[in-house]
Amino acid sequence: MIYAVGDSHAAFTFAGIREVTSHHLGPVTLKRVGYPEDTLLPDAVRALNLHAEDSLILCFGEIDCRCYVHPQAIRPRLDMDAVLASWVARYLDVAKALETRGARVGVLCVPPPTTRERSWNASFPVAGTDEERVSYVLRFNRILWSGCVQRGFFFVDIYADYADEKGMLMTSLADECVHVRDTSRVRAALSRLRLL
Repeated sequence: MIYAVGDSHAAFTFAGIREVTSHHLGPVTLKRVGYPEDTLLPDAVRALNLHAEDSLILCFGEIDCRCYVHPQAIRPRLDMDAVLASWVARYLDVAKALETRGARVGVLCVPPPTTRERSWNASFPVAGTDEERVSYVLRFNRILWSGCVQRGFFFVDIYADYADEKGMLMTSLADECVHVRDTSRVRAALSRLRLL
């Protein structure tokens, strides 16, 4: 069994893929689950009662890139890659400590961002221009991928499969907001990773 656990992307990205069971934990940020004292993710994974033949895909980061990276990026003399690396390291260290009982652990990339107009949410306001958010997502994914390699996690990289020529989420493959709707390319990515 494949379990996808995380923010709304855990549900939308894998919708209709019968081999994947999704567990939406709410609008939770990667920064939040990266704090060892936050038990939401460990409690959710423990409840799955994973086995060695299972795979776990963690799905966090889109909210961070949409809302929280830009305020850091505009701070003077701040090393943005160092900030993102610290967020990712904490997150992946928490993931490494999860009670997985030998199940394979992977991370979903942050999908391409959606235009400001389509992604507006009063609770999670968009910060940065579309172009800036594309650059944040690309940097974030590079750091996520590197951290996964270091920890022996697989990386579900669907960014290029869903990005248009500007690096934004293709509207023809998306819902009316920030989510992948057409999951056929996700299925292909899972097949490439030999998860299906």
